[in-house]
Amino acid sequence: MKKIGLTLAVAMVMAVPAAFGAEVIKTEGVVVDVGGRFEASGIIQQLDDPFRNDTRMYMFLKQARLLMTGNFSDTRFKVQVGFANEDEAKAPSPGVSIGLLDMYVDIPIKALGQNNFVRVGQYKVPFGLERLSDPQTVNFGERSMANLALRVGRDMGATFHGSVGDFHGVAGVFTGGGRDVPERYLPEVLGVPMLAARFGYDNGLYENAFADQKRDLSGTRFAVNVDGLYLIDSNIGHSTVLNVKLGERSLLTNTNWNPYISQSPFSVGTLMQAGIDGAVRVPMGPGAVKGEAEADWGRYYNGYGQVSLGAVRAMAGYQWGPLEGDVRYGVVLPSDNLMNKGVAITGRDAFHEVTPSLTMRFNMPGSPRLTADLPILLGVPVVTEAGLGNYVVTEQPDQVSLISTAGNSIARQNVVEARLMFEAQF
Repeated sequence: MKKIGLTLAVAMVMAVPAAFGAEVIKTEGVVVDVGGRFEASGIIQQLDDPFRNDTRMYMFLKQARLLMTGNFSDTRFKVQVGFANEDEAKAPSPGVSIGLLDMYVDIPIKALGQNNFVRVGQYKVPFGLERLSDPQTVNFGERSMANLALRVGRDMGATFHGSVGDFHGVAGVFTGGGRDVPERYLPEVLGVPMLAARFGYDNGLYENAFADQKRDLSGTRFAVNVDGLYLIDSNIGHSTVLNVKLGERSLLTNTNWNPYISQSPFSVGTLMQAGIDGAVRVPMGPGAVKGEAEADWGRYYNGYGQVSLGAVRAMAGYQWGPLEGDVRYGVVLPSDNLMNKGVAITGRDAFHEVTPSLTMRFNMPGSPRLTADLPILLGVPVVTEAGLGNYVVTEQPDQVSLISTAGNSIARQNVVEARLMFEAQF
């Protein structure tokens, strides 16, 4: 009986299609696909720690997501929920997971021809290729430290996106307060909401300006984009929009790094960011060469002062069937004005990352992949909590709040990590 049960279970699993998502509803004018993804990650970290072991080991359920996509008539939609606590831990205690990732509709503007839409809901702000890229296309255990410096992440907003030939673009308006903003009716002094735009040329590498990657690629494909955003903060209740953003805060807008956002009495600030990125895929031999490059800059200023940041990322790799090898370089160019309660965090010296990786994809149900990478972090800020140990703040940026406590300190270190990530989807 046990053998029969096992055989039936294996047969059921093998019957599941390898593609991402399963069609659960298909009627005239309505299509709904349901899918999901999980990522399990193991990490070894090596650094100098005066109180604990120099070698650490961690295991995480990095992602556990449920996805629903489809269309009703010509209107497309997407809903994505995250069940693993994907937000970084925040000092002095871990933050609460806010699980709704995406919920939006794409409404076609037929008067402008095909591939022109108005998108309304919660989704990624169109800034930065690496942050826009779907996790299943990022062949590393984590995004680079350059992403951490100036990421924007998800927000509530409305945008127009479309294409004319090989040129595409997106432009829209967002709250600036991030995702899952609770419903509140508070006194306000309005500034300017977040205005974001991204435009470029693409001969077939991505579906649209949001960098949704095409599944089937042939021939040489490349894309080049420029993007930018602008926001003047608003006073809301006892705080401001940027001061209360819960998740996906960049180093530039993190109140533990930028001392001016939360300084009392509040001085309304201005945020500006700009970037350029490119990607290419060229068939070569039995496989294809892939490359990406991105450079971003941002500035925040108010009546107390200003902070500027720069970040650069470059990646090159070769894909041969189910195997892909990549190497990535990232650098963050910080400011003297990154401080926590008067204590300097970085100074002007850059910190770097060099990460080789190897990915193996398996042709079986669940489309699993195994990714191994070796991040080498050079000159990264490391916080020492007296009597307890060290925190690498590019991994846990909010732990820099500990440096304002007597006896704690911050210094630069070289840190080596080894990561192994398993991903499966349905």
